[in-house]
Amino acid sequence: MAERERMNALFAAVMLVAAPTEYEFRFDRGVVTVAKAPCTAPRVVARIKPEFIGQFFAGHLMFDKRPVAFCWAIDPRQPDHIFLIDENGETVSLPGKAFKPKGTQV
Repeated sequence: MAERERMNALFAAVMLVAAPTEYEFRFDRGVVTVAKAPCTAPRVVARIKPEFIGQFFAGHLMFDKRPVAFCWAIDPRQPDHIFLIDENGETVSLPGKAFKPKGTQV
């Protein structure tokens, strides 16, 4: 891994593991919120292999005023991204730098 990629990965990891406890990514149809709490949403946990569940944390999405539970982890393929899996099994990888501390005005 190149030095720049290592620094980006470190930044993403520190951002999501250091205080504050929640970060969010706002977009035109909603908001994605990630927390440092363990992943406990039953319908999501059921989709994650037991040996990986300890690497996942809680999150929720408000999409078109509809809540969706998901869990997240640092994306092993792109360490400067976070990997999300929702209760329907849909996945997405988003850049860690897109998330800001919850309540931050941009």
